[in-house]
Amino acid sequence: MAPKFVTGSGVNRTYAMVRHWVLPNFAIICQGGVPYADDFSDIYMDSEEVRAGLDLFRYLIVEAQAIPSQSAAQTMPSEQLFITERAAIYPMGGFEIASLAQEIDDWFEWDAVLPPKDSPDGKNTNITYATGYAMYKDAKNKEAAWEFLKEASFANDEMAMFTAQIGMPANKKVANEVYAKMSHGNVSNALYLKGMETSRLNIWGGALATVGDIWTEMWDSVNVAGMSAAEAQEKYVPLLEKEFFELNLSK
Repeated sequence: MAPKFVTGSGVNRTYAMVRHWVLPNFAIICQGGVPYADDFSDIYMDSEEVRAGLDLFRYLIVEAQAIPSQSAAQTMPSEQLFITERAAIYPMGGFEIASLAQEIDDWFEWDAVLPPKDSPDGKNTNITYATGYAMYKDAKNKEAAWEFLKEASFANDEMAMFTAQIGMPANKKVANEVYAKMSHGNVSNALYLKGMETSRLNIWGGALATVGDIWTEMWDSVNVAGMSAAEAQEKYVPLLEKEFFELNLSK
């Protein structure tokens, strides 16, 4: 369907989907791929499913040009492509929906839907990006800092209610009773809470960031340099595996 949305050229081009920083992660899972074992004992980036996902995005970006190339994406921010009706799809995170809904206002009709049912078990595949607070290791008032962290994270409903205006709070009670009842335009936050049921944490978050850097190079080799997914796997999977296993996360 993607090429049917494409019209025009250059700065006047209309796309099927914006180029968003979340897409490399979805390329891994959109054809049923699994990056690594749940216990981190093995990595599966050489699978046919991951290759198929990379090939799909190569088709959308390089061949069909239904998603902006890296250079084209620099001419206008992704959210502006969507707001100005020059892209049909925007992968909208829960932390983005409030500001985008405000900018769209009643300019055009739009809606939010869960990602496709592309996981191996036939459920909607979603990705969670978690952010939070941290305390400076040399803080002079550690007890006060820890008290704030506790209050902000889960213990203070009033603080969590304020956080719910920006994104889904860690406080499950507030998430269910406050966040889920908030709406932006005709889109309810309850949809994002529903997405959590089959969501996986950021694939290359935390300790896996160095492996993720190699995956970014692999993604760019396909969608910027024009390498095939099979060629990219041959070149980068050994590097991914080496970095992954050196982390020893399964122990």
